[in-house]
Amino acid sequence: MKKIVLSALLAVSLMAPATAAMADTKIATINMHEVFQNLPQREAAMKKLQNEFAGRIKELQGLESQMKSLYQKQQKNKGLMSADEQTKLQRKLAELQSQFQLKRKNYQDDRREAGEKAQSKLIKKIQAAVAKIAKSKHLDLVIPVDATAFSKPDMDISKAVIDAVSKEN
Repeated sequence: MKKIVLSALLAVSLMAPATAAMADTKIATINMHEVFQNLPQREAAMKKLQNEFAGRIKELQGLESQMKSLYQKQQKNKGLMSADEQTKLQRKLAELQSQFQLKRKNYQDDRREAGEKAQSKLIKKIQAAVAKIAKSKHLDLVIPVDATAFSKPDMDISKAVIDAVSKEN
């Protein structure tokens, strides 16, 4: 019995410093999704990407339109065309389809890469703002709100981060 009591006292005494250290730890939460969605820079980056790739989208739409019209011509005049004309039309369709697929793949790859680059820039700005706010509020730890089971609303620094990053414009 004496050993059990001594073991319990030892365990409590070992936990006391950890509990005291945790009492001094200042923690905040951040909703990264909310921050990212509410940044004006995100909207500006999306518009910039749309403008940057508008020409390529029109080019793809033009190729698609050409393929549709050739396909409709092929279906409409199938019985009236000679075998040689049908072969030429099928080759032209295959060539257009090949061009379309290649250009679409290049467009998608370039668009994804540009989007990731823009997102990376925003994330760096967000991280810098979080570090600045954490330092000014003497925070020891900032964790994503979705990684917690519960947190008080006054622990959330998302609005402050949005304001700080928005002012950087």
